[in-house]
Amino acid sequence: MNGKKALSIGIDVLLGGVSLFLAYCFVSMMISTTKPENYGAPMLFNRTLLYVVTDSMAEDTSSQVTPEQKEEEDRVGSSFAIGHIEPGEGIIIEKRPYEEIAVGDVITFYYDSLGALDTHRVMEIDPPSELNGNVFVFHTRGDNLHSQFGNWDVSTRDDPVKQDQVLGVVTSQSAFLGGVLKFVSPSVPDGCAAWFVPLLILVPISAIAASTIVQAVKESKAEKAELDAEIAAAMEKDGKDPTDEASRLLYEEKIAYKRELRLEMEKAKARERKRLSKKGQAKEDALRVEIEKEKARLRAEINKQGGFDHENQE
Repeated sequence: MNGKKALSIGIDVLLGGVSLFLAYCFVSMMISTTKPENYGAPMLFNRTLLYVVTDSMAEDTSSQVTPEQKEEEDRVGSSFAIGHIEPGEGIIIEKRPYEEIAVGDVITFYYDSLGALDTHRVMEIDPPSELNGNVFVFHTRGDNLHSQFGNWDVSTRDDPVKQDQVLGVVTSQSAFLGGVLKFVSPSVPDGCAAWFVPLLILVPISAIAASTIVQAVKESKAEKAELDAEIAAAMEKDGKDPTDEASRLLYEEKIAYKRELRLEMEKAKARERKRLSKKGQAKEDALRVEIEKEKARLRAEINKQGGFDHENQE
């Protein structure tokens, strides 16, 4: 196998692997949306990606900020791992044990009042007790106290969020990720997933098909050129006119027949080598079994005689 062919096969294998992985991810995410605990969100490897639509977690840029709101804004901007989340950003959400969620974390949860997923910051946590049904209860609020949903106060809290409503904890945010999600997520408003995701899967498959066709055409041309050269050499050796079509067809049949015979002989040789290899392995295995049997017999004989007499051996 020459280097170019090996490279072509390697590229085909790589593209095939990418296509299969993308198809697996797509199918897995579609299946995950049917699970009740995911509330329709696509989940892969215990994580999901969501596109942020509203400004409830954005930086508060209102000119009507009270001193308390300004203090809260500064605290949010400097104290927590996940800061403000602007509309159009993408977020990565990871499923975590409820007991690992802390005040200040940003969580995504199913909000009954909206009938949809929401993402807000945890402001208070009620541990499991008889009063709350022995489950964690999270009290959340958006960072933007002057969001499109209205003016809030620093003491504002969403409706209590029970642990089974929590989808996960936001671990990362990115405007670039938001741009990517516009192409791959079917839930993004005015997104491109309807045509981009199938295209993303079909492009590598098409590339494999095109590469295979090009390689087959090249091999066919090379084989024809080799055959033409062999026919011309044979006709020249026999003193035949290379322009004589009848003679050329005859030589072409002869050479094609010889090539077919050579191919059959090579296949027969390969089969014979394989057979001999198996036979040799079988003999080797049988010999090894006999040796082990002989060793066992000798050990049994030695044990029967009470072991070696080293003094007599010397």
